[in-house]
Amino acid sequence: MKKRINKGNPIHGLEKIPDSELLKISQQEVGQWKSYAQELEDKVTELERKLADKEEAYKLTEEDKRAVTMKLREDEIWNNTKAQVKSLQERIKKVEKTNKEYIARICQLSQEKKIDRSKEYLLCAAIRRKEERDCPKVYWEQFRDIYKIELGWRHPDILHRFIGEVTKDPDDQGFYTSKGRFVTREEGLIIARAAGQVGDIIGGVLTSEDLY
Repeated sequence: MKKRINKGNPIHGLEKIPDSELLKISQQEVGQWKSYAQELEDKVTELERKLADKEEAYKLTEEDKRAVTMKLREDEIWNNTKAQVKSLQERIKKVEKTNKEYIARICQLSQEKKIDRSKEYLLCAAIRRKEERDCPKVYWEQFRDIYKIELGWRHPDILHRFIGEVTKDPDDQGFYTSKGRFVTREEGLIIARAAGQVGDIIGGVLTSEDLY
């Protein structure tokens, strides 16, 4: 026959905790954990708020965005300008080198072929004035034609520059020579061919385009 054990009796000197007391203790612990969980939740919320504030602080305003865009654009323009300047400097160096080569060649040709000063050459286009220029002193009387004409690169240039001062008569259009003379287109053609300035001409009369 088994011996009955009274579960309410102490075991090894330890009193048994009643179920109601255990329930009460459990409820207290659950309350503490809930309180701790709420505290953690509040801290997480606070951290999220602070993080949002920082993100807001680092957001660029429209004015800031425009300033950044402008700065990037200025940098781009500056870089492009530097590249263009560098390219132009390289081209200038090439042109300077070419010019030096041309000058050297011209000097060489001038040494090889001297100008025959005994010949008369056509210098530029010329048109007679309606009235001779009134000059108190003529430097060289034998070269007085210079006061009776106007000079230019092309004949139309002279007509435009001296409107009302030079004639529009085709017979008054000609050239100024190395001998200080005004000559017509017809006489100019004879002089130019004799000096080796022209060969065949463009039209029926000599023009400045035939010379240069």
